[in-house]
Amino acid sequence: QGLGLVAFGIMAGGVLAASAAQVIRGLLFGVSPLDPMAWGLALTAMLVASTLANLGPARRAMRVDPMTALRSD
Repeated sequence: QGLGLVAFGIMAGGVLAASAAQVIRGLLFGVSPLDPMAWGLALTAMLVASTLANLGPARRAMRVDPMTALRSD
């Protein structure tokens, strides 16, 4: 579930960042506003960081017995 939110955020942020990059085109030196290498590295870094952030709580939740979790509610 956490990665679904991350995917939505990356898509929405990508669209906003692409439009912002067009606006600040004059400030980007040596990189085009839609450089595939820069975009790929940035999106990959965000995806890896968010996956690692979601992995800990997901692994902890998998260790809990479902009946124990249901009884505690």
